[in-house]
Amino acid sequence: MSRVGLIGSSTLLGAELKTELGKRSDLWSDMKLLTFDQENLGKVSEIEGAATFVTAVSPETLDGLDLVVVAGERAVGRDLEAEIPGKAIVIVVSPDSCPKEGVRLVEGVNLADGKLPDSALGRRLLVSPQPAAIVLSLLLHSVRELGAVRADGHLLLPASSRGQDGLDELLAQSRGLLAFQPDLPREIFGRQLAFNLLPSIASSRAVLDDVTAALENAPNLSVKLSLASIFHGCALELHLAFEDDSGLDAVREALGASAFLNLADDSGLGPIDSAGRDDIQISCLAPDGSERQGGYWLSAFFDNLSRGGALNAVAIVEALSTLKTH
Repeated sequence: MSRVGLIGSSTLLGAELKTELGKRSDLWSDMKLLTFDQENLGKVSEIEGAATFVTAVSPETLDGLDLVVVAGERAVGRDLEAEIPGKAIVIVVSPDSCPKEGVRLVEGVNLADGKLPDSALGRRLLVSPQPAAIVLSLLLHSVRELGAVRADGHLLLPASSRGQDGLDELLAQSRGLLAFQPDLPREIFGRQLAFNLLPSIASSRAVLDDVTAALENAPNLSVKLSLASIFHGCALELHLAFEDDSGLDAVREALGASAFLNLADDSGLGPIDSAGRDDIQISCLAPDGSERQGGYWLSAFFDNLSRGGALNAVAIVEALSTLKTH
């Protein structure tokens, strides 16, 4: 078993990952809670019911660790391999863009049957991609044998994609509007998000790069990101185009064969129905209605902290643990 350091346990994503790793104590012998952020130093947390303190990242606290997981604390612009010395493997789990140097791994795509791809062997920096890239990779991988040539998506991100501060600001804006208050907090979103839809500042290019890094022979892909007045859970509207139309039943069968996708019978699903779930829910799969055959629309809903974050990271830890025992 591995000795693990978790950086960012005070973030929403880090807290989710701490919970999921706590359920898998077979993967680690010891876990330290660490931080780059001075404001989180000394905070009391718990691991498997035992109280523990959050300590600073330092050569002393990193000494002897096999894995260091960076979850939620912004990793962009940091030279993590230099800041985390030694031989510990670094896994970055980020709600936004990640270091370009890391190998992108998605469970069920290039991380299959608990085995690391050859591209990840011997590498110190591994990346669990941002939620949109994980879900798009899983969806496109499931229909790869049908010959998808193009995919275009519009992703609605929740306030939780901006952490606890995003949740707090959306709640404050909603309360303020219902109370007819003239001044609303705008520090996080810049404008009114409550009961509204805004362009996201997150980079769609970074999502596309993550997908093509994880998925071999990816179809031509474009994606638009928006921030929605949603507290938790993501919604993706995706159009798939196939060169040869195998028919609706074939697309449905391909999607349904994935252990990570659930084709729901309910056409009235929304982001709230995905909160806390481990799978990706798909509804409203139908031909696009155009004269040219081979085009289909679907709606997908997923939890950005579980399947879009913590669960994929745990799968990477498990694959490393399996590798270590062989």
